[in-house]
Amino acid sequence: MNELLRARAAVSGGVFTATDALDCGYDRHSLSRLSRTQAVVRIGRGTCAIRESYAALLPSDDIYWRRGPSFVGSPAESRQVTTPR
Repeated sequence: MNELLRARAAVSGGVFTATDALDCGYDRHSLSRLSRTQAVVRIGRGTCAIRESYAALLPSDDIYWRRGPSFVGSPAESRQVTTPR
C-alpha cells in the first residue's frame, strides 16, 4: 500500500473508500489484490480499512460493524445462539 493512501486512511481511523484508492493511483484490480493479500479488509461496498486499524477495534466496536448501529447489547449477547421452536 502506498504512503499516500495510508495517510489518507489515517485521517479517518484507517478507513478509506474506493474513490480514495483511485485518487491515490490504484485501480479496481490493484484494490482487489490488496484485499486478497489481506493488507486491507472490505467492510462495505466501496469501503475498506487497513487491516491493522480494523484489527485494533474493541469487541464492542466489532459488534457495531457486524450488526450496525441499531444493535444494542453486549458482545456476549450477540454471540448467543437461539434455536427456533
